Amino acid sequence: MDPSMGVNSVTISVEGMTCNSCVWTIEQQIGKVNGVHHIKVSLEEKNATIIYDPKLQTPKTLQEAIDDMGFDAVIHNPDPLPVLTDTLFLTVTASLTLPWDHIQSTLLKTKGVTDIKIYPQKRTVAVTIIPSIVNANQIKELVPELSLDTGTLEKKSGACEDHSMAQAGEVVLKMKVEGMTCHSCTSTIEGKIGKLQGVQRIKVSLDNQEATIVYQPHLISVEEMKKQIEAMGFPAFVKKQPKYLKLGAIDVERLKNTPVKSSEGSQQRSPSYTNDSTATFIIDGMHCKSCVSNIESTLSALQYVSSIVVSLENRSAIVKYNASSVTPESLRKAIEAVSPGLYRVSITSEVESTSNSPSSSSLQKIPLNVVSQPLTQETVINIDGMTCNSCVQSIEGVISKKPGVKSIRVSLANSNGTVEYDPLLTSPETLRGAIEDMGFDATLSGNYHFFFDYPNVLLLPFCCFFWHLSMRNDS
Repeated sequence: MDPSMGVNSVTISVEGMTCNSCVWTIEQQIGKVNGVHHIKVSLEEKNATIIYDPKLQTPKTLQEAIDDMGFDAVIHNPDPLPVLTDTLFLTVTASLTLPWDHIQSTLLKTKGVTDIKIYPQKRTVAVTIIPSIVNANQIKELVPELSLDTGTLEKKSGACEDHSMAQAGEVVLKMKVEGMTCHSCTSTIEGKIGKLQGVQRIKVSLDNQEATIVYQPHLISVEEMKKQIEAMGFPAFVKKQPKYLKLGAIDVERLKNTPVKSSEGSQQRSPSYTNDSTATFIIDGMHCKSCVSNIESTLSALQYVSSIVVSLENRSAIVKYNASSVTPESLRKAIEAVSPGLYRVSITSEVESTSNSPSSSSLQKIPLNVVSQPLTQETVINIDGMTCNSCVQSIEGVISKKPGVKSIRVSLANSNGTVEYDPLLTSPETLRGAIEDMGFDATLSGNYHFFFDYPNVLLLPFCCFFWHLSMRNDS
């Protein structure tokens, strides 16, 4: 696609912003510039992403406009990125009283509308839009006499074949990713980035320390993908300027037939099983937090697994599963299959088997040599970046809604949070990551407390308990 045609996007670094008022001022001022369809300013990233008409503006003129406001604007990548558009075909009702030129001028003033073509004889209007900014319903609200005509679209589909081909295009990006140490790291990045809206395909190379991503630029930006990768603990840098891909007819048809990815997952799990059991596994070969995340996400996707908690420190996994559907041995093989040849998994015990039937005992089996798994644990998480009670309330409100969290108390004075949780549903690392996702710096203090609800079970002293487990592992 010729970058001088259609609609382009450019990201400009902006220095000198100190607060959200600066963000608002830039968005308001630049948003009014002729040819600018949309602008998004990030105070955290210190940049502005602008969607504009290249016939009216250039990256240089937009940079100068921001400079004129008193900020230091720099274009690190002068090559603009194409933005995909779409064409709506609308018919005009018989009750139309407005002149055709009035319809055209009204729609062309709308942000996100790039072109208007009118066919009076066929009483049809072709409106080219940027779908990430404006949609058909908004167009019809501006001119109620217009209605979406799928029949007209079908009639004109042949004439617009080239246009449809262009709209099915994608952009390929190569990004340098540092800090990956094993194939579990690559699988974690591929799994999480591949689920983002707008990302079509991703391939991560451990040997080359890079990620190749095919994405739709009107749905997700390079900055957002970079931010998501870095949030997993991997520094990321754009390696090559993104390139626009024009797909053939086969590719267009493939994209049309591709099912939409659900953010809730492909299957919904039953909230509870009639026959739950818990097994503990020792896992050798885990190197980093990505290994933990990869195992947890893979196993939790299995229909017969209700929860899994993996501990990198203890080299263990506690899995709660439906005993009528799967065996511990099958689960062991499933963990090893997450990264063949990397993990060595052994079963330490079948801790307990429970039933939801009122007539059955809630605890059917506890091996004599294993202390009962605590139903709740407590951990202390150090939290930096809190400045006021609003931060405290925000963290408590968000984390208290996470699965497995029983209670949370955040102390502004001590810069920490104490969380009571169910270890079968969540883990300290998961809770720490959730707090970091809110924009705070969180670290585990290493303080844990255990609460048992089986008072009739003989509890060994904790030192003996952990010594016993370590001896079993060494053997």
